[in-house]
Amino acid sequence: TDIQSIQNRSAIDYLYDTHCLPFVSGTTLAPEQALTRGELAQLIYATAMNLPMADDTFRDAPTPKANDAMAAVAAQGILVGYEDGSFKPEQTVTREEFAGVLYRYLKYNGLDDVPSSVTPYMDESSISTENREAVRYLQKKGIMTAGGTYFHPKEVMTRLSAVETMYHVVRSDSDYVSHVDVERQVIRALNAEYGGMPAFFLQGTLYWDGDALVIG
Repeated sequence: TDIQSIQNRSAIDYLYDTHCLPFVSGTTLAPEQALTRGELAQLIYATAMNLPMADDTFRDAPTPKANDAMAAVAAQGILVGYEDGSFKPEQTVTREEFAGVLYRYLKYNGLDDVPSSVTPYMDESSISTENREAVRYLQKKGIMTAGGTYFHPKEVMTRLSAVETMYHVVRSDSDYVSHVDVERQVIRALNAEYGGMPAFFLQGTLYWDGDALVIG
């Protein structure tokens, strides 16, 4: 209910429809809210779908499901916990920290070479040494480049920016029609043909199979 002002909602629709936003509850996304470590772990885990489960248990995990995500990303070195057994899931994530996590996630999936060269960001000196390589790689890949000549490494990563970035990583095209919009169009057509959905269901079926709406 809080995304009406967002012009292109393809990223939100796609990740929501594919169940990659497990940290969102209720009817609000809170797009400008700062992303937390726990939310980032769940976003990576839900999007990856190929991360093996791990046995680690973090003492500050809010739910067992959240712990599964934290343990999985920590086991692969994508986003690790702390020596005291905590994960600090409520701690916010900066843009450069997000870049570092995303870079390690891409390395886990096998990085491809990017031969192109780019002009360094004007604020590259503000990027911590541990995340500089990650930011450079993402810049060459054209990921997280909305800031133009500046990267703004110390600014918090918002939920919306995280969703849009992950969408760009997992889906190359930027055009996506949400499941809700597809259903609305189909139901309108079926109502016109059968006079109502109850009449249609007397002889037909309608269900989602992954990303395809099946009509029988």
